[in-house]
Formats: sequence, structure tokens, C-alpha cells
Amino acid sequence: MKATRTSGARSRLRSSIMSSRTISSAGSASARGSPTSRLNDSSSRPRYCGKDSPGCAPRRACSRRPSSPGSEGTRHEFEGTPGTLRADREQNRRQTWRRSSCGRCAGGGLRHGHPGRGAAIALLSQVLLARWMGAFEYGIFVYVWVWVVILGIVVPMGFGTSVLRFIPEYRTKEKWSRLSGVLKAFFGIVAAIGAVASLAGLALLWAFSGHIESYYIWPLAIALICVPGFALMDWQEGAARAFGWVNLAYIPNYIVRPLAIVAVAGGILFFTGSATGLQVTFGALGATFATMLAQRFLLARRVAATVPAAKPVFHVKHWIAISAPLVLVEGLFLLLTNTDIVLLGYFVEPDDIAIYFAATRIANLMAFIQFSVAALAVPKFAELHSAGKRPELQAFVHGSIQWIFWPTLAAGIFLLLVGEFALGLFGANFGAGYPLLFLLMAGFLARASTGSTEYLLNMTGNQNAVAWTYGVAAIANLALNFLLVPSFGLMGAAAATAISIVGSTFCLAVVVQRRLGITAFVFAGPVRRSLTALRIA
Repeated sequence: MKATRTSGARSRLRSSIMSSRTISSAGSASARGSPTSRLNDSSSRPRYCGKDSPGCAPRRACSRRPSSPGSEGTRHEFEGTPGTLRADREQNRRQTWRRSSCGRCAGGGLRHGHPGRGAAIALLSQVLLARWMGAFEYGIFVYVWVWVVILGIVVPMGFGTSVLRFIPEYRTKEKWSRLSGVLKAFFGIVAAIGAVASLAGLALLWAFSGHIESYYIWPLAIALICVPGFALMDWQEGAARAFGWVNLAYIPNYIVRPLAIVAVAGGILFFTGSATGLQVTFGALGATFATMLAQRFLLARRVAATVPAAKPVFHVKHWIAISAPLVLVEGLFLLLTNTDIVLLGYFVEPDDIAIYFAATRIANLMAFIQFSVAALAVPKFAELHSAGKRPELQAFVHGSIQWIFWPTLAAGIFLLLVGEFALGLFGANFGAGYPLLFLLMAGFLARASTGSTEYLLNMTGNQNAVAWTYGVAAIANLALNFLLVPSFGLMGAAAATAISIVGSTFCLAVVVQRRLGITAFVFAGPVRRSLTALRIA
């Protein structure tokens, strides 16, 4: 499903598994998943608590404060500044990384493994669908599901990303009325916009049906009805992430829904002897709404048990002002990463789309490493930036890039070695997509070399710069696809996407350096040390 391909993207833009410098009491699973760290009041004097706990180093300024409602354990928060000596600054950077959430990515966050398991399950589900449906019908399903993903991520109007900012902020400041208002307003707005988008899409489909291949018409119609459910799941994922509820955020989207679609397709194949694109799209419709309603029920129940009852207060204009640039970023990034599939639908047959999509599914496995690390790092970006701790932020960014790049590089090499075999699992003719892997993986590796720059800019108030960057890249990608696809087919689409992603990645790294003074590059440490040595010499 295209959902997983862009779930890396989406998830790159929002992101997934909230994390903080919160250290919970031993044995408390809910505390380990707590979404935010409560910042100490400026009026409270930090004092050494007298105990060398995991979250509180000896002889460091530390204050103990009770956790917010719904979170167990005691929170420890450092309130110190780097020393004036260079050695103290370097030590503080290292301690910041070790105590930070990304320092726990490989051990704690990735140990939960939901994105990784979701990637494996999604890949397995696509292999089964391709084998059961055949390349032609599978290509039809893939193409229409791309439109569900695009509309389903744009429809939430950026609320799925901005909620990662509002919920932790309101919980930290104990603004329960605003928190209640955010939850109620966002759900209602997303549901309403989703319904309008679905109806508008159906009207446009009817108006332009004469220009669309007949085998796409009915699957597209059913897929458009699916958009509100997909959009609500997208927003609910962000809300669950903001509270730190990892299971609730990821299992419905990346495990339950794909397995439900496969189960429906398997049932259709068993009872009818074949599974068409239209039939599987019907199954996806039912699976999406059933999973969305179950996730909604569980989310509402956990919110009621966590957030104190309060009369909702609505600041819709403020929320939209913050969220609108984010939906622009998400929409442009979706255009950047999905233009290839959309345009291939006009130039090639569904069989070729199926082969291309299978190659993207293999290459997309590289993205889940960045997805997992970035999901843990996003809250820390905003926290360190708002606290004015630029050296710690630089150390945190550099550390997170190391956790992203090297595992991604290793994964890419491994996938190239087994790529032909993996593509062969989809069907007899899918091995033709192996050359595409080299181009597609180049884009993922380029993004990994700079880490989560788009999230860093979004969480520090520079989302407009991200929007401009992705806007230019999306236009370039569109032009490159129109130029290359007619002549080079699938290779042209892969080349256009790779060139656009590499270019946008470089631009975002430059923006981060100029706006924040942060060097976002995997080899930034060695380069910086070399320049320092040259200055000293």
C-alpha cells in the first residue's frame, strides 16, 4: 500500500513515539511512554535532590516535581548551563545526548519496534496482495490508494502535526480547558473537511470520467469514500503520539489495517477464486473505518482517564494559523514523493505501476529507521530550542543523525543484495524493477545524511521555509517527471524523484544552518574538528 510508503514521509513530517527527558519510576510502562517533560517553573530554585537516580546526576542542579495527571512516576529535569570552558561545553553536549530521548532511540524507542514491525507487516501484505491479485489488478489498487493517502494526509489541515506541539504544551502548563478544546475541535474539523473532500472528489471524478481509464473509475470512487476515515486515523495517530501512547498511535495504522485488508482480500480470493482491484478497495474501505472507530474509542477512553475534566476553550484561529503552514508542507511533500505514481498512471499500464510500486516498497524499508528515530527526537527539538540551549541542540541533532545515517546505509546495502529476490516475491515479472532500487535508495540515503531537518525547522517556527523548499522541489519534480517519464518510463520517474529529494534535502540543511546555526550533516563533527584544528594551527 502506498500508505506505508508515505507513512515514512508522513511520519517524517510528524511525526511518531513522543519522547522527552522524562525519567519515570522503575517498572512503570506508562511513565516510560510519557509524552512530555514538565519544565521547571522559573520561580523554583533548583536544588540537588540527594539521590543519584538515572535521570539525575550527582552534584547537578536538579529539582523534583510531581508528574502531570495521567503520568506515573517522578520527573527529574536538569536546569544547568554549559560551563565557560570548552571541556565543560563538550561534556555537556555529550551528557545531553546520553540523557536525551534520541540517546534511547536504539535501546528504548526502537526496542518497542512498532514502526519496524509495521514495515515488515506492510511489506508482507503487499507481497500477498500482488501474488493474489496479479500485476494488473494490483496496479489498479496501488494507483487508487495513492489518492487516498494524498487526500487523507492533506485533509487533517496540519492538525496531525501541530497537535504534537499543542498537547505537550497544554499538559505542561496544565491548561486543561485548551487541551479539551484542541481534542474536540480538531476531530470535528478533520471529519468535516474529510467529508467535503470526499464529496468534491466524487464530483470531479464524475465530471472528468471521460478522461480516465474505465478500469480506474469505480475503484477511485470507493477510494474517495475512504478518505474521511483515513484522515481521522492520521489525526488520531498524531494525538496518540502527543500523549506518548505508542501502541495506540501505530498499531491500528500500520499493523491492524494492513492485516485487515489482507484478510479481506484472502477471503475474497477463497470464496470467488479471484481478487480484483475494486473488490480489494471495498475491503480497504471497511478495514479503514472499522480500525478508525476502534482507535477512536480507545483514544477517547484513555484521554478521559488522563486529562482532568474541564470545559473546552477554543482558539480555532490560533490553531489554524499554526497548522496551516504545516498542511502546506505536508501537501507539497506528498506531491514531491507521489508525483511519480500519479503521472505513471497516465503514461503506463497498471502492470508497470505495480512493478514500480513494488520497488518503492523495498526501498522504503530504509525510511523506517529515520522514521523511528525522528519520532522520538521531534519533541526534544522544540524543548531545547525554546530553552535557548543551542549547544545541546547541536549535539542532539548530530547524535540523532548518527543513529539515522549509519543504520540506513547498512540497510540500503543489504536491500541491494537481496533486492532481486525480494522483488521476485511479488511475482514473476517484478524483478524488472531491480534497477530502480539504486535511484530510489539514493534519495533515502541523502535524507538520512542530514537527519530530520524538516521536523527541526517545523518545531522551531521555521515551517514556512520548509514549505518554500518543498514547493520549489515539487515543481521541479513535476517538470522532471513530465520530461523523463515519456522517454524513460519507470527509470525516468525514479530519477526525477531521486533528484528532487536530494536537492530539497541539501536546501533544508542550508536553511537549518542559516536560521538556527545548526550543522545538520552526518560528518559535521569531523569537519568541525578539522576546521577548529586549522584555526588553532
